Amino acid sequence: MNNFKYKRKTKLSEETMNSFKNFDEVIQKHKNISSAYKSVWKYSIITSVLAGSICLALIFYPQDKKNKIENSSIEFTENSNEINNTLSPDKKPIDNKKIVSTQKSKIKPKEKESKEKFISTVKKESSKNIESEKKELKTETVFLKEKDQNEPWYTLNEKPDNEIIKLPTLFVSKKAWPKKIDKYKLIKSPNITAVYQNINREIPIVNGTVYITFKNATEKPKGYKINGNVFPPELIREIHKTTSAFVLLLKDIEMFIPGRGRINIGDRIIEINNDSTYSNRF
Repeated sequence: MNNFKYKRKTKLSEETMNSFKNFDEVIQKHKNISSAYKSVWKYSIITSVLAGSICLALIFYPQDKKNKIENSSIEFTENSNEINNTLSPDKKPIDNKKIVSTQKSKIKPKEKESKEKFISTVKKESSKNIESEKKELKTETVFLKEKDQNEPWYTLNEKPDNEIIKLPTLFVSKKAWPKKIDKYKLIKSPNITAVYQNINREIPIVNGTVYITFKNATEKPKGYKINGNVFPPELIREIHKTTSAFVLLLKDIEMFIPGRGRINIGDRIIEINNDSTYSNRF
């Protein structure tokens, strides 16, 4: 360890240090860089000014052109008037504005005539269409009136056969679900009942209306309420008064079924024949 040789730093003198410090070169480089930046800014400003001037010229150029054309046209008209005056001093100068106005006045009546013709044709067509629509409406109303006159006043609401099976059997003058009954049988037994035939139990009829009418009758006759299982005496009197065959219309017949309540079994139409037995007896 004692033999180890330590290295010592060499100390530089101030002269050697100053030799490396060349400030003149640094300042020259700085000047060169700043001059380059200044030239770039100058060129950019010049180009922007040129571009702006070109844009303004393009924007305002058409108006100047129009003004020049108008001025040239005015000068041309003035020169033409002067030439006309020199050629024919007795004649008055021709006014171009008057010529244009006269041409417009000539064109306008033609346009008016064409418009009037078009309006008149449209009005005629519309009036024809309105008349045809009115005729159609009249024919439709006449047809509906004729239909209403021919149709009967009542609408039947009869239950289908698959639903009738589930209901108790309706007896009118001891006949089940009748479609035709003789007048004599109806007067002899003016009853209307509903019976469950399997258990032999009678079901009360709660509500319903009976009408004496005809198949093609258009006027609604007087109705008679059903109270219980017997037809009202007023109905029997009216049946006595009839001299020809008629129809007995049962409307909205309701019955009270235990466990189910009030049930509407619909309508039933029955033809009544004026048989010989009734006429011979009465």
